[in-house]
Amino acid sequence: MRTISSRELKNNPALLASGEITLVTSRGKPVALCLSLNEGDDPDSLAAAILSLRVQLVQKKHPDTEVRGEITAVRVVRRKSSEQPWRA
Repeated sequence: MRTISSRELKNNPALLASGEITLVTSRGKPVALCLSLNEGDDPDSLAAAILSLRVQLVQKKHPDTEVRGEITAVRVVRRKSSEQPWRA
């Protein structure tokens, strides 16, 4: 995995075209993880899978019921917002 700054990305977005997983930092702190898509990949499904994995990691670190409640609340909000048509 390679690391680039947000400034480098702004000046040369083609850096993401290499196919590597890239960590983007801003002021030395990680802000994004970028990966390339192959032809035929569904970005929405991939994003949902990544978010699901993040939830699983949080649940392993903090098996607290309070955290699970917060996760459930966020999921409910996301479902409600995805059911509404996007506004321009």
